[in-house]
Amino acid sequence: MEIKSLESQLPRPYPGALDSWKHPPSNVAKVNFDASYVGKKKKSWSGIIIRNGLGQILGSCSTIHHHVALAHVSGLHFAFNMGFHSIIFEGDARSIIVKLQDNSNVISVISPLISDGKSLARQFEYCSFRFTNKFTNKAAHAMTRERLFFLYDRFWVEEAPSTVMAIVKEDCKDIKHP
Repeated sequence: MEIKSLESQLPRPYPGALDSWKHPPSNVAKVNFDASYVGKKKKSWSGIIIRNGLGQILGSCSTIHHHVALAHVSGLHFAFNMGFHSIIFEGDARSIIVKLQDNSNVISVISPLISDGKSLARQFEYCSFRFTNKFTNKAAHAMTRERLFFLYDRFWVEEAPSTVMAIVKEDCKDIKHP
């Protein structure tokens, strides 16, 4: 009886915590992003992957930045520069997503970066910011890890490193192709 009482107090996974990557509508590209920070080097790495409704990779990149928030906003720049008009911008950095969703003026150390992100988002015909959990953001996380192996920023069109391709394949196993 005491064990059941303790179990009931344990935190429950939030809804969707065990779900897999969700594909966007057919006319929208999904931009998944992730970033890591290395304190010793005072640098952050970002991994960005853009996919269509079938889960196919449209573009991917792995870049270095001096601030984690800049790493996240760079995903918007990447999607815009690749010519996408409608995007879902999704990542597991809840604080960044919340600030990008907030219509008021956010006052914080990263306010200028958030303001730049919001300004760029208005350039898209459609742009939605969504939080996802780490489990469904595995491909972007793998892109971030890939950056550790390269001296320079890397960009791919319609492909990604093999480790990322394997994750994307697993993400798409249940998607019905026409």
